[in-house]
Amino acid sequence: MSEEREHRDASGESAEGKLYWETSVRHLRSSGVSTPVDATFCYDVDDPFVVRAEFRPMHDSSVTWDLGRDLLDSGTKDTAGAGEVRVWPLLADRGDNSVFLRIGPPRASALFEIDLSGLRAWLRRTYLHVPRGSEADRIDWGALARRLLTDS
Repeated sequence: MSEEREHRDASGESAEGKLYWETSVRHLRSSGVSTPVDATFCYDVDDPFVVRAEFRPMHDSSVTWDLGRDLLDSGTKDTAGAGEVRVWPLLADRGDNSVFLRIGPPRASALFEIDLSGLRAWLRRTYLHVPRGSEADRIDWGALARRLLTDS
């Protein structure tokens, strides 16, 4: 377990302004087989447009994707995204509602099934910390410009 995770409280919040959601998702394979995968969704109030999703398959290396927070939220209600990231809900009558997340290029993508109510609840918490529309106010534009100029 990384040091960053050890500093979280019971709600999944850290002193550094990060909100975490630890969950198990289903990796749906084209063969029809699905396998459970541990996942951590992390929202950093200092990087307010992004949700970092880490997927940890049991017998493979972990994979981390940066996803748009608003994209994930939109995908809990309707199909959202294009290209390498697509999100859409499956609302079933029997109550086991899910969100599907496809990441990667079409011929080499991974498809995950995520608990809809859990994702919605966690996203609501992120919007309590940084309301929609106020994200740009949290960014240190000078530091971002310096980083971009020195990284090129």
